[in-house]
Amino acid sequence: MNIEKIINELKDSITPNKNIEDNIVYKSFQVPIFDGFFGTVINEKKKTHEYEVFSYLKNKFNIASPIKLKEFKTKAEAMNYFNEVLDIVNQNNPDKIIDFCKK
Repeated sequence: MNIEKIINELKDSITPNKNIEDNIVYKSFQVPIFDGFFGTVINEKKKTHEYEVFSYLKNKFNIASPIKLKEFKTKAEAMNYFNEVLDIVNQNNPDKIIDFCKK
């Protein structure tokens, strides 16, 4: 499957994160999918010490991000969501990852 088409479809439905703050990457992962990569990141906001979790889909030339951006008050809540996404990835089914991105 060509990931470029999926990235372009997703870019049309993504709302950019307008709440850009100085963040620290707390935790992340990236896995190969088709001819690209899928990843998820937890950022800690420096000022508020709150967390945001989002995913991305990319290839060498293009990226769809943030996918499924969610904000959390606590590290535990952010980790729970991060682990939910990781559980989807650990099923080793690229179609489930794409379904997650598109819903």
